[in-house]
Amino acid sequence: MKIREARREDVKPIASLNQQLNNYHLQFDDYYGLRPNSEDTTIKHIDDMVTSEDSIVLVAEDKGTVVGYLAGKIGKRPPVFEVDKRGEIWSGYVLEEYRGHGVGRELTERMLRRFKEGGIEYVELSVDSRNELGCKVWKSLGFETFQFKMIRRIRKR
Repeated sequence: MKIREARREDVKPIASLNQQLNNYHLQFDDYYGLRPNSEDTTIKHIDDMVTSEDSIVLVAEDKGTVVGYLAGKIGKRPPVFEVDKRGEIWSGYVLEEYRGHGVGRELTERMLRRFKEGGIEYVELSVDSRNELGCKVWKSLGFETFQFKMIRRIRKR
């Protein structure tokens, strides 16, 4: 297993993993539904992240196949705060058959090292409160509940 920086040739495999992540999230709420033909937009977004100096995209590779990824960036906070920037983990996914073997842990540890090298003190991420697996995994990686993000639907589609 090799953990490395993502390259442009990894964009489509990452997009495929991201699609699986989106499909997984649909069990919690249709809020995660994608527009028809969203594949091109997803590929462009991931390509932008991979080529951006502000983003960090890591992949786990096994025998030349991307089996997991983790994407994040260093984000700015409003200038009123002493802590003016933070690490933000956007998304990540590991193929089911590779889970439980430390792949997600290694991706996360590598991401955290990159943030630390960038002078980051805090790292944030969001996980759906109904996603028991996601909450369990992130807690096992040292993350703790800090704030509650709430949502309310105000109109039907």
